[in-house]
Amino acid sequence: MPLIKSTSKAAFGKNISTEMAAGKTQKQAVAIAYAEKNAAAKPHSKHSSDRSEHYHKTVAPNTVRASHTMATQLNSAPQSLEDASEMVKE
Repeated sequence: MPLIKSTSKAAFGKNISTEMAAGKTQKQAVAIAYAEKNAAAKPHSKHSSDRSEHYHKTVAPNTVRASHTMATQLNSAPQSLEDASEMVKE
């Protein structure tokens, strides 16, 4: 079973339990759980942050999300029956 990549106490305890159930000694299980916790706490590498920055500057602004589309449709919805009838005539 894969370990939880998190810094929380609950994840730490669950990782220890998982490793002990897999047959590791308590010392090994604790060491592995600490390794997972420390890895989750480290910041991303320079390469990873560069890719993320590139994505958010170039790709993400060009994508249309469903929530944005729905909000646009709601904002352009007719506010009265007269507005609705005008839209139908067009």
